[in-house]
Amino acid sequence: MSNEKKQEPATTGSLTPEPVVKKRRGRKPSKKQYFTADVDLAIQEYLASSNQEERNEIYRSRIAYAFNKLAEN
Repeated sequence: MSNEKKQEPATTGSLTPEPVVKKRRGRKPSKKQYFTADVDLAIQEYLASSNQEERNEIYRSRIAYAFNKLAEN
């Protein structure tokens, strides 16, 4: 009898098979966010204001760009 150890085959992962992940069909979700938290806050300020000049300034400086980009696409 010899003192040799028997080598067992090495495992390279779990013994249970990994579940197959299916690809989603359709368009990829858009990462563009036209209406951010700042624009949302500006819209709330616009709706709360009764002064037309103040509303024009809020729209022109904070809302117009996001709204135009949304309409463009």
